[in-house]
Amino acid sequence: MNRGDVLAHRGLLAGADSALENRFETLLQALGEGFGVETDVRYCSGRGHYLSHDPAVWTPQNDAFRFLEACHR
Repeated sequence: MNRGDVLAHRGLLAGADSALENRFETLLQALGEGFGVETDVRYCSGRGHYLSHDPAVWTPQNDAFRFLEACHR
């Protein structure tokens, strides 16, 4: 089994931590360490898609397309 076959749920590598889950930096760290990630993508009308487990407000920090762009660098 490869690390990429293991998904970091909401990007977390060391257990539950609501302060870190679904955060841009947390997801990139998990990917950087070779893990796949599972996250939630939501839509805020008039703003765009964002990463969050629970309904929230879109911000530049949780913008889903910003995350995808960073993954392709």
